[in-house]
Order: sequence, then C-alpha cells, then structure tokens
Amino acid sequence: MSNSSIDKKIISAAVTLFNEKGLIQTSFRDIGEALGISDGHVRYYFRTKEALLLAVFNQMDEEILSKVTLVEEHLGDLHARLKGQIEHVFGVMASYRFFFMESPKTLGQYPELIHAYARLMESRRQLFLMLFSELGKRGVFHVGFDGPTQERVFQTVFLVSEGWIRTHYLSKGTAPDRAAIDSVTTLLIGLIAPYIEE
Repeated sequence: MSNSSIDKKIISAAVTLFNEKGLIQTSFRDIGEALGISDGHVRYYFRTKEALLLAVFNQMDEEILSKVTLVEEHLGDLHARLKGQIEHVFGVMASYRFFFMESPKTLGQYPELIHAYARLMESRRQLFLMLFSELGKRGVFHVGFDGPTQERVFQTVFLVSEGWIRTHYLSKGTAPDRAAIDSVTTLLIGLIAPYIEE
C-alpha cells in the first residue's frame, strides 16, 4: 500500500468494521488485521480513535455534499432533482450507519467529534435556509413559507434524517436497504411538498 492511499484504506476498513461490530468493539488491531498491517501502522496515520472518527466523519460529509447542488439556473424537474439528491444523501448515510446507530453516550466520549457534529448541523441549517430563500425568490414556494416556517421544516428534516437509520434497524433488525431509502425520501419530500407552488 502506498502512503498516499493507506489512510483512505484505513478509513474504509474502519467504516466496514464500525458498521459490523460497532465503535466500542472495534480496535485498531481489528482494523490492522483487516488490512494485513500492524495496529501500530494504523496509529501512525491516526493516533487516536477520535482522530480516525473525525476523518471518517469528514469523508462522509464530503460524500454527502459531492452530489448536492444548490439552485441551478434552470430548475427543470425540481421534484425529480430533489428526490435524486435526497436519495444520494440517505444512501451515503446508510454506508456510514454506525454514526446513526451508536448511542449518544458512546459518541459523547469524543468531544472533537461532537464539535464537528455541531458545526455540521449549523452548516446544514445555513445551506437549507439559503436554498429555501433562493427557491422562494424564484416563486417555487408559497408566500407563507416564511423564515419561522422554514426553520421548523429544517428542524423536522434534520430530526428525521438523524433518526431513520436507528428506527429502521430497531424495527426491522437489518441495515437500511433500497426500500428504506425510498421510504424516508418520500417522507422528506412529503414534508416540503405542501409549501411548493403548483
């Protein structure tokens, strides 16, 4: 493995193991064994589990944003584009499902991760509100879709997004599949649809 790619391979192996075994049960030794390297080699790239988790978290965020676009010049079929982007986001989240299945108590042991999460939530809030504002200027939303309503919709969307994987796992006993992604995508579109002009 070249030095330029080993950190990505470590992150990939860690995600697989965190999804399979959980955060607490996965050690650096497990990650090293999965890659055929020593746990010391893993620690050379990520000195602590928190450093590794932050790298995983940042990679997840980059993947989520990779296909999410703001308003294009021509809106086209807004419903289809919105559906495609939401499905992409939920597909990425399902790939990193351990983040959404671990208990807050477990994740709370990593203060830098908690700070990164808080920053992400605020950046998502700003992104949504900017998108709502831009679409509103283009006549996509009803006039009544004002600031406080937009804030409530964002909060609801964020809570649904954070909880759907855990809810699916607890009710079905399996990781989310395509049907689960389709279902939560439909739910989210249903939250926004009443505010969209015909």
